[in-house]
Amino acid sequence: MITGGTGTLGRGFVRSFVKGHPGIGEIRVMASDESKHYQFSLEFPHEKFFKIRNFVGDVRDFDRINDLSTDVDILVHAAAMKHLYYCETNPNSESTRNVAKAALENNISKSVFISTDKAVEPTI
Repeated sequence: MITGGTGTLGRGFVRSFVKGHPGIGEIRVMASDESKHYQFSLEFPHEKFFKIRNFVGDVRDFDRINDLSTDVDILVHAAAMKHLYYCETNPNSESTRNVAKAALENNISKSVFISTDKAVEPTI
């Protein structure tokens, strides 16, 4: 399962995973933007990529994440906010906590948390 699966990082991850693991079972792609799910389905049409299942959901909704992560072996958390102003005024640590809690409650053997936080005046 991958949260933020229809975003840039999520699509890239799914693309790589599909190529590198042809015998994989189901890939659950969760994201909150219905339009991005539609765009995702153009790149990964169900007829060809029938093991990919799309789910609309928000990482701030623990019950949704918990339900979708039942019987998952690997959980990748790539959901992120895009605009710095909204990240500053609406910290999103709740989503990471929800994903971690769902991974623990569902005994998921591997969790990957991809940091996509924004940097302001980063040092080189």
